[in-house]
Amino acid sequence: MTMSLRDYMWINRAKTSNTKMAARLGITRHHFGRVVNGMTVPSVSLAKKIEKEIDGAVTWDEILDFCHTLVEAKLKNN
Repeated sequence: MTMSLRDYMWINRAKTSNTKMAARLGITRHHFGRVVNGMTVPSVSLAKKIEKEIDGAVTWDEILDFCHTLVEAKLKNN
């Protein structure tokens, strides 16, 4: 099983925060937090920026898959 962005951010919480990562990506902390927690699906462009920023620890397609899975599950349960 691969690591999710949420897992990556948790494991690396001593090195960086959502606020710092969001600033490096040029987005708000709120938007980044929603992506990390799978509450919103980022654009492919943003997912690729995230992958580059974290040196490929989580790939852009893994980020999209994680977010799509959680958003679809939430819609299914409503």
